[in-house]
Amino acid sequence: MGLFDIFKKTPTVRCVQCGVQIKETEAHRYRDGVYCSICFSHQDFSGGTKSSVTIDIPNFKHQQNSVKRDSDSNTMPASIRDIKKEFETANIKCLSAQFGDQWEVHAGVNGKGITYTMKFISKTTDVNNLSLRVFDLVHVPAERRRDVLRLLGRFQSRYRFWRFNLNSGNKLNVEYDFPPASSNHGKMAVEMFLRTMKLIDDIYPELSQCIWS
Repeated sequence: MGLFDIFKKTPTVRCVQCGVQIKETEAHRYRDGVYCSICFSHQDFSGGTKSSVTIDIPNFKHQQNSVKRDSDSNTMPASIRDIKKEFETANIKCLSAQFGDQWEVHAGVNGKGITYTMKFISKTTDVNNLSLRVFDLVHVPAERRRDVLRLLGRFQSRYRFWRFNLNSGNKLNVEYDFPPASSNHGKMAVEMFLRTMKLIDDIYPELSQCIWS
C-alpha cells in the first residue's frame, strides 16, 4: 500500500457502546462519547442515564446497514415527518431512523426510577398504521410471571386503550395503536407521549413491588 492509499483511506472510530468500527464521517458525537447509528438511537436524550440496550452483535452489521438517516431517503411517511416536527416544536428530543420499510421516531424518557425509549412506528406500505411501543420496560423473573400477569390484567382494566404484554423473554412491552387519521399525527403523538409517560410513572411502583417484594 502506497502513501497515497494511506491518505485516501477514510478515518474510523469505535462506538463506545458496542465497540463496532465505523467511519468517522458517519459517527454520532453525543455527550462524552462517539456512537454508531444504532446505539445513538437508544441514548436517553432527556437526562443523565442511558436506557439499557442489548445488541445482537452477529446481526449488528446487517442492522446498521439497514438504518438510514432522514437525508438518505424520501420515503419517510408524512406521519413520521409530522411527529418529528411536532416533537422538535415541543422541545422533546428525538431521533428518526428507517429499518427497511419501517420508519421510527425514538424519544428517551427519564421516568420516576426508570429510563426507557418510547418509539413511534409507521410503515411506508401502510400510511394509516401508526403505533407507539415501549419495548422491554422491565424483566420479570420466571417465578413472578403469574403474579405479574394478574397485575397486568388489573392495569388492562384501568388503562383500557393501552396493552401490556409479556414477551417470550419475560420482558414487559407497553403498546398503543393510533386510530386511522389523515392529519394531526404530530399533536396526537405528543399527547400520547405525555400520557404514556404518566402511565408508566403510575404503574412502575406497583410493578416493582410485585416483582421484587
